Amino acid sequence: MGSEIKKVGVIGAGLMGSGIAQVAAMRGFEVTLSDVNEVILQKGLERIREILGRLVEAYEKSSGSRGISADQQSKTLAAITCSLNSRDFLAADIVIEAAVENEVVKKMSSPRSPSQATESFSFPTRPRFRSRVWLRPTRFRKSLWACTS
Repeated sequence: MGSEIKKVGVIGAGLMGSGIAQVAAMRGFEVTLSDVNEVILQKGLERIREILGRLVEAYEKSSGSRGISADQQSKTLAAITCSLNSRDFLAADIVIEAAVENEVVKKMSSPRSPSQATESFSFPTRPRFRSRVWLRPTRFRKSLWACTS
C-alpha cells in the first residue's frame, strides 16, 4: 500500500516548467505553478492555454480521434493554480523545479526544513539548467529530494 501523489508543485513557468505543469494537470493532478514574477508566470500560463487550444482544434478537426475536448481543456486549466508564494508548495506531494540558473529562483525553491527534504539524488541534465524534484514525506514513505544538475 503505497502513497499516492495528488498535488504537484512546479517551480519555473518557462518552456519546460509550463510543459510539466500542463502534462501533470492533464493527468489529473492538482498543480501549483510558480516563478519569480507575475509577468513570467502569466506568460507560462498563456503558453499552456495556447497548446491546449491547439489540442482542442485537433480534437474537433479529427472528430474526437486526436487532441482533447473543450471539457478536458477546462478541467486542465482549472487544475493549475499560479502562485508567487513558495509557501503554497508545502501542501504539494511532489515539487519539481524547472528553472534556469537564477539565484533568486534557486533560493525560492530550496527546501525550508528537513521535513520537506531529507534525501537527495543527482542526475545530469543540460549544463545551464537544473531541475529538482521533492517528494513530501508521508506515513508510507520517507522524504525524497531529487536534484538534477
